[in-house]
Amino acid sequence: MATSAGYSACAQEAPPVRVLSDTVEYCTHLQQLVQERPARPPDVNKLFADGRRMCEHGEVRRGVSRLRNALWLLNHRNLPR
Repeated sequence: MATSAGYSACAQEAPPVRVLSDTVEYCTHLQQLVQERPARPPDVNKLFADGRRMCEHGEVRRGVSRLRNALWLLNHRNLPR
């Protein structure tokens, strides 16, 4: 019985799970994250524009992919801040 009590306490301490799916809301969230970055190189701007357009035209999965690629580039490139 101590095992179930330990499991219960551990489960309460776990952070909430955030499900990321291919939704228009997630597209909007990703767009906001990219727009918050002040210095965006041309390749990131292209990915951002393509992703936004795709999401607006119902190609959510492809749009999310472009926006995530844009964020990856922003987070893994040495840009002046």
